[in-house]
Amino acid sequence: MEKGKDCCGHSPTLKDDQIKNILGEKVCGGVYEEDVVRKEVKRIDVYETQIIICFYEGERYCVCSLHSS
Repeated sequence: MEKGKDCCGHSPTLKDDQIKNILGEKVCGGVYEEDVVRKEVKRIDVYETQIIICFYEGERYCVCSLHSS
């Protein structure tokens, strides 16, 4: 979210609420908390139909589908 289109102009556009809902569910246990995400998430790879959340801890990751709204 910090680099977005500046870093990769061909990335799909995600609304803040959409990504915060996904991170809240998959990382924070239900409600988005920025400090938890910053502590736990190494990077988020965005693709046309999914995102992959990569965690700092071990080789852990989570694949999430992106549904068109």
